[in-house]
Formats: sequence, C-alpha cells, structure tokens
Amino acid sequence: MGFDKNKQRCFDKLCWCFDYLTIPYQESQLETIAELIVETMSGPWRYFHNPDHIFHVGGEEDPIQVLAALFHDIVYVQVDQSININLSYYVAPFIHEVKDKLFIRGDHPTHTDPAYELVKTIFGFRAHQELSPYAGQNEFLSAIVAAKVLEPMMDLGLIAQIVTCIEITIPFRDRHIFEQLQTRLTDAGEQFHLNFTPDTITAILKKAVMIANRDVDGFADIPGIFLGNTWSLMPETNHRLDNANIYTVRDYRIAMEKMTGFLRFLKPASVFHQFEGVPSDERYAYLEQRAHYNLTLGRTYMGIKLLTIAVIEAIALRLGAEVPIATMMGQMPRPGEKLPRLDDFLPPLKEPYIPQNHRRRRNIESFRVRSGSHF
Repeated sequence: MGFDKNKQRCFDKLCWCFDYLTIPYQESQLETIAELIVETMSGPWRYFHNPDHIFHVGGEEDPIQVLAALFHDIVYVQVDQSININLSYYVAPFIHEVKDKLFIRGDHPTHTDPAYELVKTIFGFRAHQELSPYAGQNEFLSAIVAAKVLEPMMDLGLIAQIVTCIEITIPFRDRHIFEQLQTRLTDAGEQFHLNFTPDTITAILKKAVMIANRDVDGFADIPGIFLGNTWSLMPETNHRLDNANIYTVRDYRIAMEKMTGFLRFLKPASVFHQFEGVPSDERYAYLEQRAHYNLTLGRTYMGIKLLTIAVIEAIALRLGAEVPIATMMGQMPRPGEKLPRLDDFLPPLKEPYIPQNHRRRRNIESFRVRSGSHF
C-alpha cells in the first residue's frame, strides 16, 4: 500500500477514535498527525515495523488500543539509525545524547511537564537514567511522542491509558510485569488526580494485554508466516542487506548469526501475556504452545542456514574478505528474468521432499512469498 493510501487509512482510524471518544477535533489536526505517523513508519528500513504492522496491532474495536498501536513503534532508533527529525521536536526537551547513548534529562527545578511526567511515572523511569534499546528505550520515546501530540486535544486520563498500552509492548518480559505496571498506574492516578479506581486500572490492563499479544502474534502464526516475519526483521537492523546484489557473504553470515542467537535466547513463556483471564486459559495455552513450536522450528531452520552460509563464506574467503553474495550464489533476477544461480549447478536430489498435505504446502509457499531474496 502506498504512502497516500496509508495516510488516508491512518486518518480514518484517528477520526474513528476521536468520534468514539467524543473528542472534538479539526480534520486538519488529524491529517497532520496521520502524516507524522505514516511518514515515520514508511522509512527506508521499515520492512516489518511499518504502517501495516501498526494498523494490525491496534485491532478494530477499541479506540485506546488503536491510538496506542499507531504510536507504539513510531520511534525505533536501531531501525531508523536516528530519531526522525519530525519527532525530535517532541522528545528533544526530555532526553540528551552522550557518546552515542541516550539519557533522560535531569528534572528542571522550575518547570514540570504533566504529560511527560505521566509517561515517566507509568514507565517507572527516572531523571538521568540511561535508555537501553533492549529495555524500553523506543517504547518510552514513542510514548512521549504520543502524549505530546495528543495533549492539546485529550485529557491526561486518556493519555495514561494510551501510554500504558504502549509500555506493555516492551517485549519478552516475565509475568510479574503486570503487577509492577498496576502499581505504577495506581501511583500515576494518585499523582495526577486521574480518579482511577481499581476496576478502572484492571480494565486498562486488560486492554494493554490485548495489544501486547497482538504485537507479537506472528509467533503463534503458521510456520511460513513466522519465518517470513523473521526474515523481514533481519534487514531492519542489518542495513547492508537492503541491496540483495551488493551485500557480502560476511554481511549475510553476521545477520544470520545475530538472528539465530536471538531465537536461541528467547523463551516461549515470555512472548505472550495473560492478565485477569485475558486471554482465556485455553487461548493462552494455545499461544504458548504455538510460540514454543515456532521457536523450536526457527532455531533449527536458522541453524541450518547459518551452517550453510559458513561453508559458503569459507569458500569465499579464498577470493577475499568482502565478496558479494551475488558472486557466490548468483544475482537476484528481476521480475520475469531468469539468471543462473548456485543451486542450478547442484546435483538433483534422488528423493526430494514433496509436502503431502495442504497445510505444509501453504507454510512453504507463504515463506517463499514473504522472503523473496537470497534469504
């Protein structure tokens, strides 16, 4: 889907949310917000964390979840290699950079910003804290953008709900996170006079768990989709893979090694969450089982790919240290073009594996469609 269509879709979702919440607005305000979101999410390396992803994560039923999803990945420093200049206006007053690391600025003695302080309280962050890319940096900065963008039109109570839903998308944490978030949300309610009752906080966290699980639901999808999503993630943080005919064998091996290590580190029990019966025990057990199966399959598959590229790299090193992968395996053809590839010169298998049921054929075909490169 092109930029204009994504912008229109984002605008339509924003209008629906504001109408549902009975918040007055000017269309020009929401058009500006839609452009800010889609422009950032359409960056050159946004292969997975793109507009389609945020539209999916928000669902279709709850405006708080939809709004949180639209903003939850708007800052992704590792992917974009920076904070988009359009977003720096919102985050620069609250963070600073020292030796390529981001830190929260010290509290200003004569000035407080309620929306920012609310975000900091819900995340449990403090002044002068170093932000870690693997411990909420992107989600925290995304929440600041959401809070500051929506602040002129929305009260702090609604912003607190949206920020909570963004916080819970920090992935792969243990099950105690909801207890901690419940405490921080209670503190925020008291500090900012939000009139949150225990039932209100429970309802907010139930929304949060739904968006958190939707954010990672690819781990419970069919194996072909899961592996395809994994492939989409690789060039986001390995930018040399952006051009299939230029990146080297070494570039490819390093990317494979990083992804294989990530899958081996990840625990199935930390992928999905459950809070107060959401999702149901049956559904939660299914999600965990699927995550376990896909991670086991992914580790095996990526391990095989890593072994394969190690052999090719060993051969390539006879030619030099920076040999393009196209030299070893052939160039990627343009649509309708047929070019020789390394596998064309391999001897045919005597008994090639042919899937005998529709499900396995669908898995393989979906992965082929989503990968579409030397991967």
